[in-house]
Amino acid sequence: MTRGPAKSFDPDKVLDKVMLEFWKKGYAATSIGALREATGLGAKSLYDTYGGKRELFIASLERYGTIVVPREFDKVIASHPPAVALIRILEKMVRVSAKGPARGCMLGVAAAEVDRDPEVSAAITKYLDHMQAALTGAIANMPLKEDAPLPAELASMLMTLLQGVHLISRVDGSEKHARSSIDAARRFINDCIGVPRGITESFS
Repeated sequence: MTRGPAKSFDPDKVLDKVMLEFWKKGYAATSIGALREATGLGAKSLYDTYGGKRELFIASLERYGTIVVPREFDKVIASHPPAVALIRILEKMVRVSAKGPARGCMLGVAAAEVDRDPEVSAAITKYLDHMQAALTGAIANMPLKEDAPLPAELASMLMTLLQGVHLISRVDGSEKHARSSIDAARRFINDCIGVPRGITESFS
């Protein structure tokens, strides 16, 4: 069997550049021309390696979900006590809400554009579920009061909040919504904890 010529580029590194373009601009506003410019590759190389724009987008979502999500959630939770991990995650979400070039969560950006595409929806949902499960696990290890919402409910609240403030921050370029909203969530979770010291830090 005759093999084609070896690729002169690293497909994973190229995909990282593609991911960043979609993350910055969203799907609709990212053209193949922009992807060619970002990667330095011709359209044929992109199509032959990854497929069309839609396939590139799905591959980018998978790349984000397997690289960025574990780094920002799983590793933080594994490295700190639950309350400390949660505050670290929230602090990071505040910082990235208004700092670029890619602001917020790529999954939220993609979810705002998805339109009846089952494969794109499935890729987004898989990693949003992963993020919520990580938050649920951290909250479940905190000493919640008996009348507090369930850990999964609190995690769902945080997920909805994080995605919402990210999208708003992409519009106004400010951290103010992230800071005030997440600080309010921190105080609410503190009220749910059945010990005097909870997530006491504020965002500065």
